[in-house]
Amino acid sequence: MFSAVGQAMKAKFPGRQAVVLSNGPSVTAKAHILDNDMTIRPVRTAEGDVDIKQLEEALAAGEAEPVAMVLLSLPCARSAGHCLSMANLREVQQLAHKHGVPVVFDAHRFVFNAVHILDTDPDFKGSNLRRVTAELFKLCDAFVSHTRFA
Repeated sequence: MFSAVGQAMKAKFPGRQAVVLSNGPSVTAKAHILDNDMTIRPVRTAEGDVDIKQLEEALAAGEAEPVAMVLLSLPCARSAGHCLSMANLREVQQLAHKHGVPVVFDAHRFVFNAVHILDTDPDFKGSNLRRVTAELFKLCDAFVSHTRFA
């Protein structure tokens, strides 16, 4: 996926480097992004949530610095495994779509994030993992996943 996006961004914005906005990509995703001549801009708070103000500023600057996607790690390994709230994810999707930018989940550990939402979000009290997961994946346009061998 990253190679296709990188090629499309080069064709659409010749001579300009596309940026991926992220709360902290996995090592594997980072390698693919950089290998396809895109750069990464962090948009996260110290706690690991997506910083909505930073995201909005970066999306608004899209003409000067074209945004390829918003890539969200679930949970964010760059902030000690911080899980994102459903409310934060909804804000991200709404803002990204307003600017015509896709939201992509780096979802290889999404179940940790889904369990966190199930345990902490009052809107999902008494719910089940299937419902949380379904709602979670409604908030992305695509997802990537990978495996590691120990």
